[in-house]
Amino acid sequence: PCFQSRVCRYDLSEFAPLIDKRTLFSLNWRFGGPEGRGRYGHSDEEMETLLKKWIHDAGTAGWLAPQGVMGLFPCHGDGEDVVVFDPEQPGRELARLSFTTVIGAGNEDLVSGAQYFMPAGDSGYDIIGLQLTTAGAQVEAVIEEFKRRDDFESALFLQGFSDRIAEDMAEHLHDRLRALAGVAPDCGQRWSPGYPGMKDIMQNKMIHGLLKADEALGVQVTDAGEFRPTGTTAAVVSFHPEARYT
Repeated sequence: PCFQSRVCRYDLSEFAPLIDKRTLFSLNWRFGGPEGRGRYGHSDEEMETLLKKWIHDAGTAGWLAPQGVMGLFPCHGDGEDVVVFDPEQPGRELARLSFTTVIGAGNEDLVSGAQYFMPAGDSGYDIIGLQLTTAGAQVEAVIEEFKRRDDFESALFLQGFSDRIAEDMAEHLHDRLRALAGVAPDCGQRWSPGYPGMKDIMQNKMIHGLLKADEALGVQVTDAGEFRPTGTTAAVVSFHPEARYT
């Protein structure tokens, strides 16, 4: 089941049940864990009220818009690379995505994401999932406006919320790709450029181009392989049942 891309968009209020509130409060908004928050006088009720306010304000004003683009492509493994082919013209190479070998669990073996993709042979092509998610291309301008007004607290909240939505949207699209590929909800693994299993951040440009994310979402990628807006994440997905990160 291969196709080039599919765009998913949600209203912020619609997406709200998928937000990882625990990580948003502790990490993205920097309040720390429940015990630490309690010592500084921040209750769970305060956190929930703050979240509701930002869902309402950012959603009504259009500052945040959970969205992403995803695709399934034919591919095959080739050493440390995965060769991605054109779904409409099988055999026409579109890109090579390079993985990085990392030490496996318990320091017992070496693992490369590329090993979970079927090599070229008589059995046809394997399938690779690609995805890119963002909280919306407009958010950086709003953050800068808050900073210009010296409202650094609002800038921090909006930046943190944007980052959280991009990550939670990535998890959601990963689930959708699994469903499209016809595998179990817990099957497979995803890797993002710039992290140990896929160190070369420049591969963000490849994923961005393959998914036509500029046209689909208005997301840009710099010459250094970084996204604009920064609250954006890209990933490569394997559907192999034994795929693991380490």
